[in-house]
Amino acid sequence: MAKRLAREQLEGDNKAQFARLWDYEATLQKHNPGTCFKVQTIRPSPNLAPVFNRVYVRFEAYKTGFLVGCRPFIGLDGCHLKGLYGGKLLSTVARDGNDNMFQVAVVVVEAETRDSWCWFLTELIDDLGGSESLIFISDRHKDRHPTNRSLFMAFHQ
Repeated sequence: MAKRLAREQLEGDNKAQFARLWDYEATLQKHNPGTCFKVQTIRPSPNLAPVFNRVYVRFEAYKTGFLVGCRPFIGLDGCHLKGLYGGKLLSTVARDGNDNMFQVAVVVVEAETRDSWCWFLTELIDDLGGSESLIFISDRHKDRHPTNRSLFMAFHQ
């Protein structure tokens, strides 16, 4: 019991933090109008409260900077999130005119799956105006691997 109380004091109450996601969105919109913030929830059954599944965040300044000053070449990567609930942080970066890394958008998803990457890339492409000229690269893309090839083909059709 003491360990649980100590963890709650250090990490906070996750349910309370989930409820504050919309406060975070309002703050982002106030200080950076045009920011895209989308939360996806799942509801296991109609009588249960929604549960956090995914969140997509792209600041307006990132979009403007990318469209005005970056090459249409986007790198994709993901990393594990350590903590009580885990998950994955997926991100996109581009290169600006000075050849520096430039953040485009990030998402937190339940796992690094074909479905989560498709959701992320669909949101990103729609958010950036559905540009046909975007090029994606990932360190995990291998043409011989059927899952990666099917993800690649799903986004180039």
